[in-house]
Amino acid sequence: MATYTSGPTLVSVYDVSGPIDIVPSDVVVKFGTDGHINSLSLVGTTGGTGMGIVISGAPKIETITDLRKGAALNPVAFIAANSNIQSLTLKTGLGSYNLNGLTLEGSASPPTLTPMPIPPTPRRSGTRPA
Repeated sequence: MATYTSGPTLVSVYDVSGPIDIVPSDVVVKFGTDGHINSLSLVGTTGGTGMGIVISGAPKIETITDLRKGAALNPVAFIAANSNIQSLTLKTGLGSYNLNGLTLEGSASPPTLTPMPIPPTPRRSGTRPA
């Protein structure tokens, strides 16, 4: 759907459910030096269905923030990264999707997690890694 790159970092945005209603301009990525991500913002009013984000190669991910406006926002399908996300703020929960055998369970309420490392193994909703 859309990709953003800087240095070793690749951010890919996917629309995993039809109809295709994710607009590439609804994701704004601000890179720092050496490919580190200062901020990744979800913007716009479409709320699109099935938005998934994969971040690879980023030495550091500062913030992912949901700035979308609208009454009927759809949950983000998934966010996967091979680096820690220092701050994640979403207006919706995360969907439940199977990413190549790794099932991510959904969240019933909008999370505000600081910091939020992507867990190495699946976990049940409402539990925290030790």
